[in-house]
Amino acid sequence: MEYVGLGKTDLLVSRTALEVRALKDESDTEKAITLIRAAYEGGINFFDTCRSYGDAEEKLGYAFYGMRKDVRIASRTQGTSAMEVHRDLAASLEAVKTDYFDIYLLEGTDFVPGPGSADGMYDALSIAKADGIVHHMGFSTHSLELAKEAVESNLYEVLRFPFHMLCREEVLELVSLCEKNDMGIIASEPLADGIITSVPLAFGFLRQYESVAPVWNIATDENLQQVLYFESHPPVIDQQFRDEIAAERSRITL
Repeated sequence: MEYVGLGKTDLLVSRTALEVRALKDESDTEKAITLIRAAYEGGINFFDTCRSYGDAEEKLGYAFYGMRKDVRIASRTQGTSAMEVHRDLAASLEAVKTDYFDIYLLEGTDFVPGPGSADGMYDALSIAKADGIVHHMGFSTHSLELAKEAVESNLYEVLRFPFHMLCREEVLELVSLCEKNDMGIIASEPLADGIITSVPLAFGFLRQYESVAPVWNIATDENLQQVLYFESHPPVIDQQFRDEIAAERSRITL
């Protein structure tokens, strides 16, 4: 497993990360815990969750009970006020059975929260960071415009944004902007929410960007082992590979 520094944070994270969203639908808690632990044993030390993921947070907490210091966990809130940020943060901390998050992100707003704004969200997150409950602050969005604004604001250390081989040129420019500003990137939707079916192509494309940590939404051990295989045997980025990427981009229209 390769590990990279996530932007200006002091975090060293696995270049392959696990999003636990799919595990909220897993009725067998022990099966979910086994999958999470298998990811860790395969070298993954970075896990992505959210308050809206239901009991997936509890499953993550059970999986890493007594070994919190060995993993890096990012969570986020879709709250729209300081009160809701505090509420979601407290609930997630309890669910994951931890007293801090390595990264905590604001998500789902139609603006970039900043210091002193009436909504109070950024200030609430800043207080949590000062108290040691949050180690690094991040912003999550699907809006390219808001993503650029967040990067250029220098208010956040990490950006969570959809990034995959079907993305437009403007998204590649966003990645370059993040690198220029030493901002870590959590790449959500590496398979474009299921539109991309070729894991080798998706994996190889993202592997070209050392500042990017893709979070794979994995529900089965078979899918986990496939991703871990390509972690150990990354696709060769040659002209044939680029031609296959181009062919997929031509075939699929988002």
